[in-house]
Amino acid sequence: MSGGPTKSESGFDFWLRAGEELDADAWFAGSGLKSVDFLVGRADGALWFVEAKSSSPRAPERLSDWLGELCEKVARTAAVLLSLSAGRALTANLGASEPWVLDCASSRWEVVLVIPNHDRDWLPNLRDALRAALRPLARSFGIDLEPRVLNRDLAQRLGLGP
Repeated sequence: MSGGPTKSESGFDFWLRAGEELDADAWFAGSGLKSVDFLVGRADGALWFVEAKSSSPRAPERLSDWLGELCEKVARTAAVLLSLSAGRALTANLGASEPWVLDCASSRWEVVLVIPNHDRDWLPNLRDALRAALRPLARSFGIDLEPRVLNRDLAQRLGLGP
């Protein structure tokens, strides 16, 4: 994916193909509400809700709140996305270099959390905790919402960055 536009978030430079990114922040500008960092519409039909963090809390009591804030961002972004599409294909040009088309009914939704400097051994437990935190949201929307939790190395292997 080299040569594509980049977006820097929490110490990681994302490589994105032209027309792949939809800037969720544009929907929330001036509202005081928070969204995921951005959405990525993949060629395979997946819709990625991407959030980058510089770290995650180690204390269990802080982890619950941290995951709750992330789930709230995903929920708000999904609600706005669904309200914009209202069951129809969404064509938007909100920060994307080309018009963006999404069929919400047939898209596979995934939450991609990138924590660039995280130890790889910590990622599975964090993914499992995020999956459990997302379960009520997924049930509410009637969708499968699979999380991916990546460090810099895994994000690069997935083609998300240099």
